[in-house]
Amino acid sequence: YFSRFNFNWQQKYFISASVRADGSSRFGANNRWGVFPAVSGAWRISQENFLRDNNVISELKLKASWGIRGNQNIGNFASRALISPGANYLQRAGLAPSQLGNPNLTWEEREDIDVGIELGLFKDRIVLQVDAYQGTTNELLLSRPLVGASGYTGISENIGSVENKGIDIGLNTTNVTTKNFLWSTNFNLSFFQNTVVKL
Repeated sequence: YFSRFNFNWQQKYFISASVRADGSSRFGANNRWGVFPAVSGAWRISQENFLRDNNVISELKLKASWGIRGNQNIGNFASRALISPGANYLQRAGLAPSQLGNPNLTWEEREDIDVGIELGLFKDRIVLQVDAYQGTTNELLLSRPLVGASGYTGISENIGSVENKGIDIGLNTTNVTTKNFLWSTNFNLSFFQNTVVKL
């Protein structure tokens, strides 16, 4: 299920919100559904009266967003208790348990927060974009190792948390524009840090 709302007031104020609910048979019978909301907004300051007739600043926008998304990239039967054939006892053919089931296995969730600014100067001949972000992945889909004497090597569970944060800076310039020649430059700079919060 998916729903979305968009709002735009005079090309100055922007709001977007969405909610989606996803179900997947890859997960345990107790937790097959995940709900993932998101919201974003922007203020285009350059459209305000006090900046509209400005000859220097052609674009100035503040923006922010928050959202949660889900990940189901696991095997089709990771949550199921499985039985497999083989020569299990005295080399005799038979069936034996091969995988532990987990009826509580559920969606891995990624929460993202982003704030940024866009600045255009001299009819966008110079455009600067700066974004700061932080993302946290919770309920990591991992195989937890088990003692081999138990008869199993692992079980699929939601364990662990990872955090990513950083700053992205982009600078685009149009240096020379003529009828037969165009010279533009693009610069990108990123600072980021990845941290295992819990495992």
